[in-house]
Amino acid sequence: MKGFLVFLACLISLPLGHAHEVRPAYMELEQTSSTDLNLRLRQPIVALSENRMAGLDLRPGFPTTCEVSPDGVLRRMEAYLTQHFTVFCPDGLKGSRIQVDGLRRSLTDVYVVLSDSEGTTQSLLLNAQRPDFVWGGDRDRPTIAFLEIGLHHMLGGLDHVLFVIGLLLLVPRFVRLLAVATTFTIAHSLTLALSVTGLVYLPSAPVEAGIALSVLYLAYELSRPAARRSPVAIRHPELIAFGFGLLHGFGFAGALSETGMPTDQLLPALFFFNLGVEAGQIFVIGLVLAGLALVSRLWTGFRHRLRAGLSAVLTVGAAYFFAGALSGLIFPF
Repeated sequence: MKGFLVFLACLISLPLGHAHEVRPAYMELEQTSSTDLNLRLRQPIVALSENRMAGLDLRPGFPTTCEVSPDGVLRRMEAYLTQHFTVFCPDGLKGSRIQVDGLRRSLTDVYVVLSDSEGTTQSLLLNAQRPDFVWGGDRDRPTIAFLEIGLHHMLGGLDHVLFVIGLLLLVPRFVRLLAVATTFTIAHSLTLALSVTGLVYLPSAPVEAGIALSVLYLAYELSRPAARRSPVAIRHPELIAFGFGLLHGFGFAGALSETGMPTDQLLPALFFFNLGVEAGQIFVIGLVLAGLALVSRLWTGFRHRLRAGLSAVLTVGAAYFFAGALSGLIFPF
């Protein structure tokens, strides 16, 4: 049985290396005439080794009649690489199909802000399922775009997912679980708002290390018999949810603040991003609860083994994340 649990943990943790690839990229297009525009593309950094780094290999794509001239300089901004382009389309920009090459093989989203020559600003969200758009066509409402970014960040950020699963396993009673989940929501919403509005700031590397430690702590508590867990875990799991929830809020803020959103959209973006995070959290809780209920009904006595397997996954995943975050602290880009 122990061999099965180790195998299950290793198998599920294989994709964890891609967890932070879901940080959104940002593309800004500013039209300067009917045929010209300036473009700025910012994409997350991927560490190849201690001394090498690269982006996600995202590139703007235009019709073949357009001339795209990069300035040739990749500039680093914390965990992102930024590059500027000038674009000339002799047939005019209206009706041109613009895409982000390389997006189909990436887990990230690209938040796009368009400014036309008349000063009108619009935005939309691109991803692997929708990697292109038509200039002058219909645009997304920014609120919907940020709802999607929040949902994708929650479901794609496996460190956050593992923490929610750990809370669920720590609190078996459903009513108490609702209270713990609500406390976690309040906590991460608070630091998310404080961070995005610029009132409080924490660097991403220690935040990621702290989030990994939060999952590792839950895994440690779950590995112990229920009667031997710490008094806080037994009597006050809400305190665990609130304390670590504050830390997770800074992690969520990293995804939202780096989109380059216009300041006049800050409050609606914050609200809908958080709503997307909550939708993802509810989905994770519902999925795990349904899975545990189904297993209990079909295989009597196997529920305990499944819980043990999930605890092993938490341990392996948290150790993996913490090792990556620790290397980022010791060997920053």
